Amino acid sequence: MVTTFALPSGKTLQFSFATRRDDLAFRRWAKSARSGSNPRVVDALELATLCFRRWREETTKDRVADSFEDIEDLIQDNPYAEVAVLVLAKAPWLRDGSLVGLCHCRRTWSNNIYIDFLTVHPRLVRNKSVQGVGTALLYFVTCLAADMDAAVIWGEATQNSHQFYRKVFGLADIKDLIFLGKTEYTAFKNRIQEKQSSREALVGPPGTVA
Repeated sequence: MVTTFALPSGKTLQFSFATRRDDLAFRRWAKSARSGSNPRVVDALELATLCFRRWREETTKDRVADSFEDIEDLIQDNPYAEVAVLVLAKAPWLRDGSLVGLCHCRRTWSNNIYIDFLTVHPRLVRNKSVQGVGTALLYFVTCLAADMDAAVIWGEATQNSHQFYRKVFGLADIKDLIFLGKTEYTAFKNRIQEKQSSREALVGPPGTVA
């Protein structure tokens, strides 16, 4: 399963599942930016708050997985289990390996993937120094869906995010609903995978120098 993502800049993001140890990073996120009047910053702060709240609620109900093995074990125990994950995207080259993006999604009882919340750090809304985080998280989700053989990835888009989803998936009809069948999400996954292979060929795998 994918654990890293090469950004267009040549830097590499690291993926991980959230655990209780990440709670401090979440609190730092919440304090790192004021909402102000920028609607995209407001969205990022609100989505993150809802994401953290949902994840904390689900940890008390034992519906959260923090590894690929956990996901497999929960589904093997109950084929109709709803399994939630909070995926973190971290930039290890930034101070403290900063948390720059997150996505809360879940495997539904019918083995589809629902995206509850996806957002980048509020400070990245106007600071374009780190680009590609949202695409990276969606790539991770499509890899997860493919691994589970999910028939559909679905979720909601906000007024300020639907254009992003239209662009990355190449689907002009996305409005408030994101609905990707296996054909659509596989095409996106394969397209990004090809780009990843090209970038790794240029800069080498993580931890190496080309």
